Amino acid sequence: QKTTYIFTGGYDYTARCFNAETGECLFIYRGHKSFIFTLRVGFETEQSEDGNDVFEAVHWYLYTGSYDGTVRRWDIASG
Repeated sequence: QKTTYIFTGGYDYTARCFNAETGECLFIYRGHKSFIFTLRVGFETEQSEDGNDVFEAVHWYLYTGSYDGTVRRWDIASG
């Protein structure tokens, strides 16, 4: 079953990941020194080979921008 996520950024200097169906907060991303004013979800693909087989993995990231002047990249799966 697919899960839908909602991401927020706030005045408490954190970004958060919520399960959209249950409202449960799954991760809190901490590290900014001022409030978060923008965020974006993106992904990167990585290929690896095992003999004759080629595998492709997708890694999802959350990018946040803060009034502390920094942009951060967070691994969505690990927080």
